[in-house]
Amino acid sequence: MTVIIENANIVAADRVITGGSLTVRDGKIMRIDETLPDHLAADAERYDARGMYVYPGFVDLHVHGGNGFDLMDATPEAIDGMCRYHAAHGTTTLLPTTRTASVAAITSALTAANTYMASSQEPLRSLIAGIHLEGPFLALAYRGAQREEDLLLPSLPQMKEWLSASGGQIRLVTIAPELDGAESVIRHLREQNIIVSAGHSGATYEDMIRAADWGVQHITHCYNGMRGFHHREPGMLSAAWLDDEVTAELIFDTHHAHPAAAQVLLRMKGLDRVVLITDAVRPAGLPDGKYITEAGHSLTVEAGIVRLPTGSLAGSTLTMNIAVKNAIGQLGLKPYEAARLASLNPARILGLNQRKGSLAPGKDADLVVLNERFEVQRVMSLGHWLEL
Repeated sequence: MTVIIENANIVAADRVITGGSLTVRDGKIMRIDETLPDHLAADAERYDARGMYVYPGFVDLHVHGGNGFDLMDATPEAIDGMCRYHAAHGTTTLLPTTRTASVAAITSALTAANTYMASSQEPLRSLIAGIHLEGPFLALAYRGAQREEDLLLPSLPQMKEWLSASGGQIRLVTIAPELDGAESVIRHLREQNIIVSAGHSGATYEDMIRAADWGVQHITHCYNGMRGFHHREPGMLSAAWLDDEVTAELIFDTHHAHPAAAQVLLRMKGLDRVVLITDAVRPAGLPDGKYITEAGHSLTVEAGIVRLPTGSLAGSTLTMNIAVKNAIGQLGLKPYEAARLASLNPARILGLNQRKGSLAPGKDADLVVLNERFEVQRVMSLGHWLEL
């Protein structure tokens, strides 16, 4: 079956092709044309995207849940539900993300995710590129919404147990690199080709320099849950700004980071080293109100902002299409620049950029059709329109 998306504003890697067409066959992008191809396959399905934008499918490296579901529920239904919700908002590749909990609860979540990825359920399981382990090796003072009672010092034996429980599906680990035991864990993870991110951390400038030597190459939700910048103690933030090998996540719902702070991050890191994430949690997609987590903790959502009873932010209700909208509207990015932050950069971090992250012939047909208000019209994964 051939699918031709025509009359579209196609968000290519370095420009927007106005009134172009994109041809998909056998799960791959076959060609992109300035106009409709001269010769159409007899069985081609044609989709008129006049007035709409076709973006590469979004890649979310940090997402806990949504629409009432959370990875920590540790059930196939919960994982399916969160994938379905975020796919409906344009995400075609994601890393379901754990949070600090008991050793047993984290193990259950990792096992459930591995089982789901190995199941025959299609097409949603193909959206999952691995698991992001966030916690429990985090700093007490910068824990944010992470559970204080379950925080642990980094332990290599425990890390190895979780790698086994995940079936080797852990792709990214957030750790506070200043903690005792962090070095051995970080070095082992890098030996396994797992991305290591500094987060929920009080690391100093010197701590972060050392951590980068050990293998830390990423920053979890930059500005949030970390030591800030001071001119006499520039902290991990300035070390990350100045290291061209370090990439940084940004929750750009305009609540977690002021637009000016986001602009500073882009100026310091450049468009190739910043990634948009959602850090979405269970209440994403649900009405404002009070919610209880799987661990019995209370969350309050007001105007879409999730907080603990203490008033601290506790994840977000953001979706990737809105993150892109904010990046364009609040930061002045071009559509193809925003697509770099939302698709190509995270795909590159995962080592998937040869197949995903941009619209180009030969790449996987992962794409999202948005109207001018950034509302999702259709989503395609591996050449199949998703029914969401």
